[in-house]
Amino acid sequence: RLYASEWRIEMAEIGVVTKLEGSMVRVEMPRHDACKHCKACLTFSSKDTMVLLAQNDCGAVPGDQVEITLEESGFLSATLLLYGVPLVVFLLSMLIASQLLSQESAVFLISLLLLAITYGVLHVMTKKMNRSRYTPRAVRILTSAQ
Repeated sequence: RLYASEWRIEMAEIGVVTKLEGSMVRVEMPRHDACKHCKACLTFSSKDTMVLLAQNDCGAVPGDQVEITLEESGFLSATLLLYGVPLVVFLLSMLIASQLLSQESAVFLISLLLLAITYGVLHVMTKKMNRSRYTPRAVRILTSAQ
């Protein structure tokens, strides 16, 4: 479900809090078709559910059904960062290496190496950046466990 809130577009989902972790909550929620291959969630309970870590903005406790939101701009920029940048690096390295080398296997191996380096750099960068924009948030308790 999408809705506009103070000039921001947010994506909202519903899940059940399974555990408190400081200011965060683990939330189990149904897996939708768009989520099946993303692997951004923490663990998989089954093929039909996923578990993610969300900021506990509403004071939820285990058993509460909560609304989870993620700003669409954060989702889109995270997708671009994790998929778009490596794709561009891979394609550019293929193009440049194919102009410099005649062996296709060498071109492919160099491109794979640069792709792996790109993912390594992104991994280090994302640990150091402010991830609040990319963090799901539990914003409202829909049904309380108590």
